[in-house]
Amino acid sequence: MGKSLLPCNLTEEEQEKAWKEFDSGLLDREELETVNEVLPQYLFYSTNRKGKERECICTHSNCGKFTVKEDRNPGFFRKKHKEETHCPSCGGVVHLVSLGRMRTFSLVNDVKWQRVTICRTGTDGALLLLSGYVKRYFCWDDLRPDPEISWKAFTYLMPGKRMQWIRTWEPLEQQVSGQWWWGYQWNPGDTVKEPFHPGYSSWWSSNDGDSYFVNTDAIGRSSLRYCQIEDWMYKEAGIFLDTGDDPVRNVVKYLSAYTRYPTLEMAVKADLHGAATELAVDGKRNHRDLNWDAKNLPDFLRLNKQDAKAFLHNGGDLRVLHAYHDAVKYGIVVSMQEFYDILRENARLELAEKLVKAALRAGCTLRTAGNYAGKQPEGIDLTLTMWLDYLNMATVLQYDLTRKDVVMPKDLRDRHDAASETIRYQKILVDEEKYRKYNEYLRKMYAFEYGDLCIVVPGSVEDIIYEGKTLKHCVGGYAARHFDNKLHILFLRHRRKPTTPFVTIEINARDTMKEKVVIKQIHGYRNEGYLTNLEYGDRRNNARPNVKYKWFLDLWKDWVRNGSKRDKQGKPILPTRKEKTA
Repeated sequence: MGKSLLPCNLTEEEQEKAWKEFDSGLLDREELETVNEVLPQYLFYSTNRKGKERECICTHSNCGKFTVKEDRNPGFFRKKHKEETHCPSCGGVVHLVSLGRMRTFSLVNDVKWQRVTICRTGTDGALLLLSGYVKRYFCWDDLRPDPEISWKAFTYLMPGKRMQWIRTWEPLEQQVSGQWWWGYQWNPGDTVKEPFHPGYSSWWSSNDGDSYFVNTDAIGRSSLRYCQIEDWMYKEAGIFLDTGDDPVRNVVKYLSAYTRYPTLEMAVKADLHGAATELAVDGKRNHRDLNWDAKNLPDFLRLNKQDAKAFLHNGGDLRVLHAYHDAVKYGIVVSMQEFYDILRENARLELAEKLVKAALRAGCTLRTAGNYAGKQPEGIDLTLTMWLDYLNMATVLQYDLTRKDVVMPKDLRDRHDAASETIRYQKILVDEEKYRKYNEYLRKMYAFEYGDLCIVVPGSVEDIIYEGKTLKHCVGGYAARHFDNKLHILFLRHRRKPTTPFVTIEINARDTMKEKVVIKQIHGYRNEGYLTNLEYGDRRNNARPNVKYKWFLDLWKDWVRNGSKRDKQGKPILPTRKEKTA
């Protein structure tokens, strides 16, 4: 969330006091055991000579060292090294690791760091969140090591108060032997953020930016106990926070948002969890539709009591609320109940915004717009889309929108198609005028003929597209860049057939040239794919356009470099080449 929503707002004195509550991240035995349970669990075993017993060590916190005999648990003996099974002692899911096959512990020590957030209750009901990366390192001397933690962020939350410290890797102030020494530094943040940076996947994804939350009972013991985070998470993603089975994200954002906007509790209880998500996750307050500083539900929804009751009774969709506020503002509907009645008679709830927009553009009441759209044969969704498109085009074409037969024509599809055709024709005229002036400029600079060959400037986008289709290459995709003066497309043609595609040339745009004309590409049919049938050597090379017509292209480039001079009849004046002197 942005600075304007969740700034860190503890004074220096309060920061010093709050920092001491984290106790430098030291964990007690119970917290270490809880953190251990979110890591991958292993069952190390060794088999005696007869293969009838397995000496086992389970890494679960409530388990330990034990012996399993084959005659009592034959199913366990069928499981082999690296397979997943249940621990015969504690029943937890474990990965089997045979100590007899272990040379090093890279199999278990190369597991990625897990993200963990530990919840604590501080003094005065503060909620403390300790976020960091957790991993264990196994060795022959210790097959049940305590988790090693590298802290990332500490977050302090109280109603109306929030603070976050971030641990960063940066150079230390002192300089030793001419080299900078690097180390971890704790820096107070300006705003409260998610401790782990989210990736590009969905916001509930377990791939990146997520974290396991442990000791979540501390939330219920803190001053944020009524935040409704469990209900919000379950309604949004079907996940319970207190199980600790799934990594989740945006929990810190939600709890931080609650410290400033306790109205989140009211929103979640009213099943407006979508609005709560937009506030907590996206920093979007929907200020026009919701008042997060309100003390009661009608004021929160910016409705009177009767409209608020009707809104919640009919499902409480935030899109409907947004559309209703627009409808009331412009007087096209009277009450929320009437609004829902019109939607059910002629449309669907998810089309509320479209119907309101259409009524406002047509200058009629919502009921009139609903009755008109409901009578069209195309279906309500397509009708509203087509109607809005038609009204936009009618505005551009300066139709008389005060006439009912213009804004609500009986033959909507025919009127829409006719307006679309008129818009398209007008655009063609505008483009043709623009292209005409541009082409005159290019023709003066590049149009050239000599002998049996000529250089032709394309007259339109369609000319370039036709060139690509005929010669079976991709020049059609360069049309927009040609007319945007980012490059130039030219055609090499026979003088007797100036309209027949032959060879296509791409050069740098004039304003990017130095002095010389640089040919970036020159290709004929299928980019000369037919030449693959020729033998290797000079025959194939000499058949390529840049070699075969080099004499003509060099003459043309010299003419352009000398200023594209023409005589009174418009024919190119060829540059004279000075003879070399002895």
